[in-house]
Amino acid sequence: MSHMSSDSKHRKIMVNIRLNQEEHALVKGKAFSAGLQPAVYIRVAALAKEIKAPIDLDTMKAIHGISRVGNLLNQVVKKLHQNGLSESAQEIDSVVEKINNLIP
Repeated sequence: MSHMSSDSKHRKIMVNIRLNQEEHALVKGKAFSAGLQPAVYIRVAALAKEIKAPIDLDTMKAIHGISRVGNLLNQVVKKLHQNGLSESAQEIDSVVEKINNLIP
């Protein structure tokens, strides 16, 4: 299986990477299994992956705050169940589930 395309002739930029022995063996093995040259395997893998930016501090604080609210609501639901107020508990369970869906 070859990923050499007609546009490969237009590739003029070379990027060097450093690998340790174990990493090199792993890349070679994966490339071989995929029927690719190691350079082609690395290029395909690098271009196919989306790298997400780290979460900024304000977002982390917001996530933490939402998580705390969810935990508090869970405690309220537990008390409502203990006191026989299951209808109210189910409504709060629904809110907790919505909050949990907001947290990545």
